[in-house]
Amino acid sequence: MSLFALTFNFGWEIVIEIYVADALPEQIVYGTWMALDLGLVYTMLKHGEGEWKHAPAVGRNLGKIFTVCLLWCCWMVWAFCDWWLDESNPVNSKPGKVYKGIEGQSDTTEMAYWSALVIQVVLSVMLLAQLIVRGHSGGASYSIWAARFNGSLWGLNAYTGYCYYAWPEAHECFVSPVSICLMVSWVMADLAYVIVLRQVKRAEVEVPGGGKASRAHQKASNRLGMASSDDDEDLQRALAMSMEGSQEQPVSLDSDDEDDDLRQAIALSLKETHVANDEDRMSNKKPPIPHVECAFPSPPATQNAAQSQPAASSTTTSGIFGLDRKAMEAERLARIARLGKRKRSTSPERPSKSATKPNSQPAALETESSRAAPSPLQYPRGAIKRTWAVKHPRQNDIKIEEVLQASTLKLAVLSAYDLDAHWLFTKFDPKVVKQVWIGSHKDKATQDQWRAEAASCGIKMHFPPMDGQIQISHGKLMLLIHDTHMRIVVSTANTQREDWGETDPDPRSGAMYQAACLENSVFLIDLPRRPNGELGKREDLTFFGQGLLQYLEALKLSDYGILKFDFSNTKHIAFVHSIAGVHTGKSREVTGLPGLSTALRALNLDEANQLELDYASASLGALKEGFLKHVYTAACSNPDLPYDKVPSDFLDRLRIYFPTHETVINSSGSKDCGGTITLNRAYYNAATFPKKILRQYNSIREGVLSHNKLLFARGHRTKEQTPFAWAYVGSANLSESAWGLQKTPKKGEKLEKVTLRNYECGVLIGVPTESIDKLELGTGAIPPMDVFQGALTLPFEYPGKTFEGKQPWLCE
Repeated sequence: MSLFALTFNFGWEIVIEIYVADALPEQIVYGTWMALDLGLVYTMLKHGEGEWKHAPAVGRNLGKIFTVCLLWCCWMVWAFCDWWLDESNPVNSKPGKVYKGIEGQSDTTEMAYWSALVIQVVLSVMLLAQLIVRGHSGGASYSIWAARFNGSLWGLNAYTGYCYYAWPEAHECFVSPVSICLMVSWVMADLAYVIVLRQVKRAEVEVPGGGKASRAHQKASNRLGMASSDDDEDLQRALAMSMEGSQEQPVSLDSDDEDDDLRQAIALSLKETHVANDEDRMSNKKPPIPHVECAFPSPPATQNAAQSQPAASSTTTSGIFGLDRKAMEAERLARIARLGKRKRSTSPERPSKSATKPNSQPAALETESSRAAPSPLQYPRGAIKRTWAVKHPRQNDIKIEEVLQASTLKLAVLSAYDLDAHWLFTKFDPKVVKQVWIGSHKDKATQDQWRAEAASCGIKMHFPPMDGQIQISHGKLMLLIHDTHMRIVVSTANTQREDWGETDPDPRSGAMYQAACLENSVFLIDLPRRPNGELGKREDLTFFGQGLLQYLEALKLSDYGILKFDFSNTKHIAFVHSIAGVHTGKSREVTGLPGLSTALRALNLDEANQLELDYASASLGALKEGFLKHVYTAACSNPDLPYDKVPSDFLDRLRIYFPTHETVINSSGSKDCGGTITLNRAYYNAATFPKKILRQYNSIREGVLSHNKLLFARGHRTKEQTPFAWAYVGSANLSESAWGLQKTPKKGEKLEKVTLRNYECGVLIGVPTESIDKLELGTGAIPPMDVFQGALTLPFEYPGKTFEGKQPWLCE
């Protein structure tokens, strides 16, 4: 039942029972109705939040909203009854009518009739509207409708009709035009309800947990990772033939050739399918009709939610991607036959090769004011942006469409912990853009299934080495290759809707009505393609280029396609990574926390004597003082400040930004958007957890939660006493899994090993000296947080509030 209709009806029963009814039979009847409605109220308050997921602010405050509505409805009904029953001036008093022992005083039958009839019309119309809008029959049934309809029909229409028949002089109002209009209206609405209910039941589907949803809404809400139990085993075997040895062979990043073995395997699978269909026809069994359209959406320019195709038949096979694979394979083979090698059917218009000549002393990072007119290289020296957030003003932010530049995109290499296929397919067409996806699954069976599903969509699915203690591939990296340039994107965001500031669209209009619930940060830089297909030398790469290549090789993406692009504009930044595994010797110095220290030396940001660190982390590990001391020494990158000489009060110079429980609950997405923000309750309650360094993460965009992984460092160098500042933007949360486990060294002992469980990547950016000089700081002074303004927008309120007894957002 709709919220307002329920409160209106319940409020009427309360007032009539307590204020109006004076005879025992009336009190029993109204009291019974109230008791029945109490069950509805309890059910609505218990399960209502789940029905209001599209508007979490309503869901989490449902009890308060119901209470306010009920009080108002009671007030309104009471005011009406008090006006009608005024003993000094009664409304429409009639001879023979008795109320409270007084004859001819007030006609309570007519008063109750008019008030109940208006409420009945509101109730019936709103129930019909609710069923149409929701598109599913959750909480509704034919028996519930029949009980409600018959009760109202006999208790209102039939009863008043009998009263008129038995005593027409006192009940002429029942046959007035207004009365007839209202009685017919609610009856027609209720009859329409049962017709709509029948249609809705035909089109709805069951969702996990036993609930129901409209087929269109469920199709729009599907996410990657839902595996079907009816996978085509013959097809999987055929696809597996094409992928034998795929883990051992590095993936090429710059090849335009189709996989001939894969095409043959798919063709073999389809041939076997046709044979099976022939056998079915010979045995008079009608085979299922495949859905011949490609199941993933068309490019966004030609599709909207209202034009989406109906879901395939339940007999059609589907898998992790939720796609009709056989039909897509048939379409794909036909496309190969038409186009031969992977080519575009029409070449996109190439952007102009003219670019604004950079200044002789460009800023370290691109800003809105420093960027000139549009050109193929929008960010030749890099930029840090916030992700766009729906329903929030735009300021130094970027949409996923603006990142991808899909109209000229040729090859996309996407790495993230969470990949949402359905959402990605609305951003670029996998039939046009060659794609390599880097996944994070550890077990071979799941990897093989992902490879098979991805291959059926023309996507190469790749998994880095995941043996031993390796947990996940968590790096958020995009290599977006165009004819004119390669865009390198390093972010804190997964490739899914919520991480890029979007929310679930309305199934009918496609509009996003819910405000953004998550925010992230993005570093991106455009590198021009070398002329005439020239291939650069590995030894000539900048420190940034060397780090990127090391990371790609560790992922087994070792083709040197990136050497076709010019890295000369990356001297002022560093690519920082964590390569999962155990590292000793030289390999230890380039990854994890030791790699961070090496990068700082390369950018001349080392030898810090005193350092202030501010870390915004979406997840926190089992933090202990020993690990945080390793973080501090790595960030100082000072050989004169080894582990055993770190000041005992170093935690006073470290702040960790994390949301409180209250912040998550009161956010735009409430607790549903807190799933990727994690701090284990056992970790937090441990005596060794440094609670005093926690600060509240409150976004400057109200109601938005953070998925950022940002490290801001400010200090001064030991020898020159010159101030400096730098920032890290990447995938690494504050944990040993991300940055590396190192033992506590003895005095004077040199660390020789680091153990990393995750693949991570990020970018290190120093604040230009000229920006710091403008602050006119004194000798030995540490720059304020304002030093980062201009290079990026600080996404959270600073200085952060202490927790002051509040609990962080915890998980079990």
